[in-house]
Amino acid sequence: MKFAGYYRDMFKNLTVSAIRRGSADEFWRCERCGTPNPRKSYLTNCLGCGAARSADSGSANREQAVPAAKRDRRARIVGAISLAYAFAILVVWVLIRFTAERFWLGTALLYLPRWPWLIPPVVLAFAAWKVHWTRLWLVHAGTLVCGICLLMNLAFPIDRLFIRTPAGFPLTVMTLNIHGGEIDAERVAETIERERIDIVCYQEIPRKWTRETDPLFPKDWYHDSQKRIVSRYPIIAEEPWYEHENGGADFWPLDLARARVRLPDGQEIDVASPHLPTARYGLKRLARGDFSWMRLQSNWRWKQFGILVPALHSTIDDAVIVGGDFNMPSDSPMFNMLKRDYYLGFDQAGWGCGYTRPSSFPWIRIDHILATPRVHFVSCRVGPNVGSDHLPLIAKIVVKPISESARSTDSAIETEATSNTRSTR
Repeated sequence: MKFAGYYRDMFKNLTVSAIRRGSADEFWRCERCGTPNPRKSYLTNCLGCGAARSADSGSANREQAVPAAKRDRRARIVGAISLAYAFAILVVWVLIRFTAERFWLGTALLYLPRWPWLIPPVVLAFAAWKVHWTRLWLVHAGTLVCGICLLMNLAFPIDRLFIRTPAGFPLTVMTLNIHGGEIDAERVAETIERERIDIVCYQEIPRKWTRETDPLFPKDWYHDSQKRIVSRYPIIAEEPWYEHENGGADFWPLDLARARVRLPDGQEIDVASPHLPTARYGLKRLARGDFSWMRLQSNWRWKQFGILVPALHSTIDDAVIVGGDFNMPSDSPMFNMLKRDYYLGFDQAGWGCGYTRPSSFPWIRIDHILATPRVHFVSCRVGPNVGSDHLPLIAKIVVKPISESARSTDSAIETEATSNTRSTR
């Protein structure tokens, strides 16, 4: 009896293991204890509890049994799709990285929502579980990580946790496009007060002002002539408001406001508020099958961005802060022209995706705060919804003083220039 029980348990375990591996042998399941039993003519009792085999158990389980060959075919299909999708993620990244703003497909991938790319790995992981191939979860996890890191513009500045904030004058800067939606001026004022904003860069301020717009400009603050730049500290100079000639319907010109602000410690910084044309009209034409219009839109936007770069030209000792609606994500190839001289605030000190548009369900970051290396980013994050179709972007920064070597160099140049002037006289 002892040996009979031993062989009975061993046979039961082997049977269960074979079924889990997708064995081709059909089986019937005991109605009393649920033990799977091989469907053999001589096996009339359950191996688990000894209950008699019912007449209908064989037919019921015969319909539920799935041949191993069929299960293996499903597993191969799920595996092939999983590997193909992992490769597709890399192809999408290559198209965005190397063909965006030049080729219509890369441009469309650059501006379309990217979060849907993260859904298939989750669905495929569930399918792998259904076909009993959970090892594919490693592929799905790798695909998901690559999708998040390569496509979602995820910022994870872990090094900021170990960098000490340098000495300098602290500032809080906010950029906000207020034209779309229904702006809540009172909520904007509350955000400025709560976040202790020092400088605001507005875009698309309406030409005609009403009394309801007064809260956008705190009392005793300063602003430029176009009211694009608002500052807690004095604006001592401003460049002429720049708007390039209009290119026609759906071809917006560059809108740029520039001003110089004097800080309480005597430092002077340059502030710029640009608004670049959007790619939205080209994408709408592309959806209707007009590929040439997308190319024309891209060429126009390249031209406008090429005008912006020299307008923001600075030296290594200049402190320049740029907050604006660039109408492009930070991985756009156009940004490479500015990344040589400027740091992107969210890439430097932001956490997560930092999407700013649309405000109801943001899925793209087209509003940015940039600064020269003399400005240190402490943090950068998205602000609350204030009624616009854009969410504000808020950055805490520190304006570092000019180094002593740079000051001595500047004084030497000034002394030499003064002596040359006197000798000329």
